[in-house]
Amino acid sequence: MNLHPQIALCRFESHFVPMLLKRHYELGRTDAPQAVIDQAVRIVCGSRLHADGVSAGIEVPRKKLREDLSRGSWPLILMTLLENWSDGGGGRTVVWGDKTPLYVESIDEIYTALEKRALFLHVVRDPRAQAASERATFGKAYRSSAMAWRRRLELATNSQASRDGAVLQVRYEDLVADPTSTLAPVINALGLDPFDWDGSVPESDALGTSKGLAQVGASATEVRLSGLSPRAIRAVERICGEVASSIGYDVSTVGASTPVWPTRAILRLVGRARLVSYIFRTSGARAGLSKLRATARERS
Repeated sequence: MNLHPQIALCRFESHFVPMLLKRHYELGRTDAPQAVIDQAVRIVCGSRLHADGVSAGIEVPRKKLREDLSRGSWPLILMTLLENWSDGGGGRTVVWGDKTPLYVESIDEIYTALEKRALFLHVVRDPRAQAASERATFGKAYRSSAMAWRRRLELATNSQASRDGAVLQVRYEDLVADPTSTLAPVINALGLDPFDWDGSVPESDALGTSKGLAQVGASATEVRLSGLSPRAIRAVERICGEVASSIGYDVSTVGASTPVWPTRAILRLVGRARLVSYIFRTSGARAGLSKLRATARERS
C-alpha cells in the first residue's frame, strides 16, 4: 500500500493508539488541558513507535508532539502523528495509514474516535499457515495461534465498522498472487487513483517491527503449509475450520471448538514465555529488556 503515490504509511507499528484514545479522549477538544497533553506526550514517547524511530534516526521533539496533540480533532491529531514517522508526503498524499495488526481488537474504538472516517484493511491469512509461521518464528503453540486467529476474525467481522462497510477483508494468498486486482476495490473505496503494482514487494515487514524472517510471497505460504504435520493441521482446523471455510479456505475439518480453561491458561503462559525468549534471542539482552519495559509501560 505504501507504494501507492497517494498513500503514506507509518514506517513502524505504533501500538499506542487504542490506549491513547481510551485514556485521553478529551484530546478531541481544542481546550484539552495542558496536563492531558503532557501525559499524552509521555505515552507517545514511551511507545515502541518512538523507540523504533529513534533507532532509525527519527526522533520527534516533544515540543513538536505537544503541538500535534493540540490539534482540534482526533482525525487531524492522528494524521499528524503518523506523518512524523512516515515515508510519505511530497504534496500528493491523501491517505495516512498505520500497519499494526493488533488494532483488529480495537477497531470500533478507533473507528468512533476518528469520527467514522477510518477504513480498515484486514488481511487474513490461512490459519494453518499463520499457526506454522508463528510456531517457526516465535515458538507459539498451534492451538494458541488458532484461537487468536478465530477471535480476531470474529471481532473484525462483528464490529460496527464492518457493519458500516469500513472493514475491507483481503486474503493474504490472493494479495500476493495478484496485488493489483486484489487491492483495486480498496483503492476505489479510498477514492484514490488506480495503481498497477509491478509485482515487487518491499522487504518483508519493512513497515513493521518484525525481523522479516520469511519473504512475502505465495511460496512463503506453501512452505509453511508443507511443514505442518497432519496432527497440527487437525488441531488448527478443529478450532477455526468453520470460520476459515466461510471465507473460502479449503479445510477438511469444519470445527469451531476451543480448548478447556486449564489448557487455555497453560497455552497463554507457554506462549508468553516463548515470546520473551524470542525477543531476547533476536534483540539481545539489553535491547530485549528495553522492549519488555516499553511494552509494560504501554500496558500500564
